[in-house]
Amino acid sequence: METQDFLKIGKGTKEIPKLKPSKVTIVGVSIKEKTKEGVKMKTPLVQISVKHPEKEEPIEMTKIKTIKADKVSVVGLWCQLDEDGLFQKGSAITDLMDFLQVSCLAELEGKEIEAVEESKEGYLCLKAY
Repeated sequence: METQDFLKIGKGTKEIPKLKPSKVTIVGVSIKEKTKEGVKMKTPLVQISVKHPEKEEPIEMTKIKTIKADKVSVVGLWCQLDEDGLFQKGSAITDLMDFLQVSCLAELEGKEIEAVEESKEGYLCLKAY
């Protein structure tokens, strides 16, 4: 399509398909160290690949929804380490590991977990409560 053709295109009527909350299976875990622009991140981010029943290919998730002190919050899976080089107690990663009863991130693969709405915009995150 020629660039000038875009000037004559009308408005679409079809909504962007959104995945519904559902039980998902973790199919992989990786560590994201660079932004989309290729810049090294100060703190790496855990990226969890899950198989959603409504989508053929895996989707990536980097946030969990937790409840602490009766407050629901959505937090990123940042690799925060303590002085011993272990994941910081009380971090989102240790919350997820405790919820799924695993001792390391590699053990997450194959586990089932609920994907729930992160926000009213329709994005999904992992439910860890």
